[in-house]
Amino acid sequence: MWFTEEAWPPAVVAMILAVVNLAVWYQHQKPAVLIPMVLWLGLGIAAFAVDARVVTERERVQAAIPQLIADFRAKDQNKFLAHFSPDAPLLHGLALMAIKKVDLGADASLRDVSVEMQANDTRAKTRFRVQGTVTYDTVNVGTVPTRWEVGWRREEGLWKILTVTRLNPLKDEPMEIFAK
Repeated sequence: MWFTEEAWPPAVVAMILAVVNLAVWYQHQKPAVLIPMVLWLGLGIAAFAVDARVVTERERVQAAIPQLIADFRAKDQNKFLAHFSPDAPLLHGLALMAIKKVDLGADASLRDVSVEMQANDTRAKTRFRVQGTVTYDTVNVGTVPTRWEVGWRREEGLWKILTVTRLNPLKDEPMEIFAK
């Protein structure tokens, strides 16, 4: 596991140390002082290479959200329902009803994603907004802004949904999932 969520903090520290080395070199004009500077620059670049290869649990959960929305929009019932935990049968029923009755337009956009890791990275809580054209039971409802809070649990190496709460997009208070 990578010790930081992003490569910028270690890269910035390495770059600052490289600049300090450059200042020391400028004062003394000795070529040997440039060697640590090159090493610091290499470490700064290496931080980005390592960050690109290491995928944290937070990043896995975050990546599951656009896939969930894509499977819903594509009406791929098997893939969509596979996102839900077998320990949440009521949610399976709601998800099945939603995928049958609700169409999400191609203009749907995902925004404001936040991921909070819990219980030693075995659980997560996400909040996000989805806005787009919605058709409910063949009736075009228009553009609907929604906000969601989703509880996830790591099960057999995969992140599965345990809880879903639709939030009022303005007040962040819970509301009915199928409310207009």
